[in-house]
Amino acid sequence: MTDRENIDISPGNAQHIGARGEQQDSFGFSVFDDADHVGHAGVLAVVADGMGGLAMGKDASTVAVNTFLNTYMDKDPAEKIAAVLDRCLHAANRAVNKMAKNAGLEGEVGTTLVAVVIHEGMLYRVAAGDSRIYLFREGLLRQLTTDYNYGRVLDRLVSKGEMTQSEAESHPSRAALTSFLGKEDLDEYDNPSDPPIVLQIGDKILLASDGLFGFLQEAEISRLMVAEPQKAAE
Repeated sequence: MTDRENIDISPGNAQHIGARGEQQDSFGFSVFDDADHVGHAGVLAVVADGMGGLAMGKDASTVAVNTFLNTYMDKDPAEKIAAVLDRCLHAANRAVNKMAKNAGLEGEVGTTLVAVVIHEGMLYRVAAGDSRIYLFREGLLRQLTTDYNYGRVLDRLVSKGEMTQSEAESHPSRAALTSFLGKEDLDEYDNPSDPPIVLQIGDKILLASDGLFGFLQEAEISRLMVAEPQKAAE
């Protein structure tokens, strides 16, 4: 990007199905070529990862991304970006729950979701689940999101002396999500009302599911992020 008034955004994207029988990740971008919309809403990117341990993972992530995108595209010029992101997240959660209920699988469908908006050199973000948003700046990779899993609870027990670090790290439920789309009450997530980040020239933003950071060390991700966005994604 160049400056806050003249933003140059270069997107990149890629998926890999891995060892599963279907691709359960979904992603999307808002429009880049609608000057009026970009002027008040910026550019949105969103990633969702259907929960493999639950039913309809692919459908959940697809519905979540589509609902989030469509809701954001309806943003009124007077609405604050942070407020719209919050509205989009809850709309996506309702859509996932409705889909599950219609399929007779109420409470058994879920997906993570992370989304960012870049507007006038500022980065706005929202996250639920354990997919991540990273900022890559001057060769350093920094995670911007919280991993909403049971590991956070276990780590607090360690800090209180109620569990050893080894016990916490080997706990069978450590990776179980405590926040995701598909819960009746989505009450725990990275709130978009948190102050936006002022971006600098050369910054790169990475949205990824655990299929990436669960496989590659952050040092390897950093090495790959040096490339232009599409090559880095691939």
